[in-house]
Amino acid sequence: MNTHSLYYFGNYSAASYAYKRTPTAETRAELKQSLLTIIIESERREKRVPPGIYIELAMMEFEDDRPGRGNQYLASELALYPESATLVNRLSAQMAPKAGEE
Repeated sequence: MNTHSLYYFGNYSAASYAYKRTPTAETRAELKQSLLTIIIESERREKRVPPGIYIELAMMEFEDDRPGRGNQYLASELALYPESATLVNRLSAQMAPKAGEE
């Protein structure tokens, strides 16, 4: 096993697969916790958060009606990966409340 990886993925694969296979509140919570753990452990291990982790977490926050947190995670993705600007900007626009929906 390569211990010199640029990224820390934790149990992302297992948690993501479990949620895709059986999308319940429990497996969703496990996936969300996995994403948060990846962020915390990446910082602790002085590794970059893998691409897309902040975006996936942002989408979960938008689904949970927490656009402030969602936008913070999108900003974090953009700060680490400026090349993701097109995707991040598109997601931000799609998730912005429409006039009269606030």
